[in-house]
Amino acid sequence: MIPVAFPRFDDMYEQAHVHPSYGAIADLGGTTFRKTFEAALQSRSPIIQIATWNDWGEGTVIEPSTEFGTRDLEVIQSLRKQHLEPAFRHTKEDLKLPGRLLDVRRRAVGIDRQAELDAMVVEIANGALDTVRVKLAAER
Repeated sequence: MIPVAFPRFDDMYEQAHVHPSYGAIADLGGTTFRKTFEAALQSRSPIIQIATWNDWGEGTVIEPSTEFGTRDLEVIQSLRKQHLEPAFRHTKEDLKLPGRLLDVRRRAVGIDRQAELDAMVVEIANGALDTVRVKLAAER
């Protein structure tokens, strides 16, 4: 058994004249994702599927967005800390680092600067968030 968590579902196929609607699952201010993810965690399964179907087209994206910010990723962080890893140290502010880095990259000029910013991407991937946080703070 693989339990599934899902954020919401907004079927647009009928409006797009593709086929009849599959229906909808309301977001409920993030409650849908929190409850389904928590139920999946409580199953004690070693694997949980996060069903995002066709992501952006069906409104099931959990990645940062204009509509929801980092809310859904914050749910994962919070429940991970609560149910799996109490010592998990990352915060919702850490989830914003890639977006801040992208903003800096968009303003950056010159190939030398791009190499420096690429190095920050590697640091984020390697978990050196404190280092990146300090570097990005200097960018303000």
